[in-house]
Amino acid sequence: MAHAEIHGAELYYETAGEGDAVVLIHGWGASLRVWDRVITDLSADHHLIAYDWRGCGRSDRTSWGNTIVQNAADLRTLVDRLGLERPVLVGSSVGSLFACQAARTDGGRFSGIVVIDGPGHWAHVRPEPLRGLLGSMAADRAAAIAGFTDSLYTRHSSEALRTWTARQILDASPHIDNLMEEQIACDPREWLADIAVPLTYIHGSLDSAVPVDVPQELAALTGSTLTVIPDAGHLPHQERPLEVATAIRTFVAGLRLSG
Repeated sequence: MAHAEIHGAELYYETAGEGDAVVLIHGWGASLRVWDRVITDLSADHHLIAYDWRGCGRSDRTSWGNTIVQNAADLRTLVDRLGLERPVLVGSSVGSLFACQAARTDGGRFSGIVVIDGPGHWAHVRPEPLRGLLGSMAADRAAAIAGFTDSLYTRHSSEALRTWTARQILDASPHIDNLMEEQIACDPREWLADIAVPLTYIHGSLDSAVPVDVPQELAALTGSTLTVIPDAGHLPHQERPLEVATAIRTFVAGLRLSG
């Protein structure tokens, strides 16, 4: 457990295991704790690094820098600071945009990217849900986040998990809301094919926030693989952690063989 001063913010991170380096990037308003069960599995044969990006978890809640570009810069600097040699980046939801932006800017630092239920271009073509959420949060943030959190999971998940997730988001800085407006303006289809490292997509079959045809389109665009996790929603690493860990392990092993 440690903190690193990155571009004016103290970012909290944890490491576990030895082997090929894998950096885990959580989604909007969450924390590295969402990866706990994935870390338990993968750390048996990988070096796992998970961190709370700015505004979330145990990291600083800055009023500035809550953008895709700044979070990508934070990620690149953290990788350098920890001396990681071409790690695989694993990004959940908006965290996948941080990973893709980081590789787009300097792909030489990384060996591959795993996109878990990434929004891709969905908010750009369907902005109404995020605009509605922003309006609802302005009126009653706690109620809006409770409803939003409910939509991230399937009926298989417990009320306790939903409540825990909502508490993480409520504890995060409201300045991270800027990332929703950014997603609406973002269409990565314009530049994803320029990323010089392999990508793979993992997606919950029952994701109601981002339909599975989004990663299908992006995987076709980038010549990438797609693993659909059955009976999982927007956070398959929470609902089906062993299946997600297996998909990540398979991707990393393939990179090792091809490299």
